[in-house]
Formats: sequence, C-alpha cells, structure tokens
Amino acid sequence: MDNYIDFMNLIRANYSQNTAFEYFDNELNVKSVTYNEFYNDVCAVAENIEELGFVGKNLGICTENSYLWFVYYYAVVVTGNVAVLFSHNIPKEENYQLE
Repeated sequence: MDNYIDFMNLIRANYSQNTAFEYFDNELNVKSVTYNEFYNDVCAVAENIEELGFVGKNLGICTENSYLWFVYYYAVVVTGNVAVLFSHNIPKEENYQLE
C-alpha cells in the first residue's frame, strides 16, 4: 500500500458497510457513518479541492475535533496537498493566510 488512496480503497472494498465513525450531532443523537459513506464524503471534498486548483499546496484545517475534521484531512492529503492543522480556538485577529 503506497498511499492514502490505496488505503481508502482497501478499506472500502473490505468493510464498506461497517461503521467507520460514530458521533453526536448538535441534538446529542448518535450518528453512524460507514466506510463507504466516509469514502464518498472524502471524494466529494477532494473533488472541490481539485476544482479550485489546489495541487501541491499547504491547506489549513481549522475546525473542532469532529467527523468533518477527518473528511477534510483525508481530502487534503489524497489530493496531493499538505494538511496544516490549526487549533479551532485561534482568536480571529490571529488568523492569517499562508502563501
């Protein structure tokens, strides 16, 4: 296995209907996500990243620890970019754009 794409394809092929994540939504209901759903979510975000022309870039992820964090992280790395992780607690006046 050479990369994240191979890893995700292997997991999807063998465990597509197994639960990959469980988390609480805003109303504290338990939500489950299968590996197949996770794969599809990552592909959708990755497609958007590619359509925006981001290739070989450093892309910041600034969100709470959540299911979406994993989706964003995998989407960034499978598109050949580098995920730069920021704390979601950064005050707005300290936010900046990397060039």
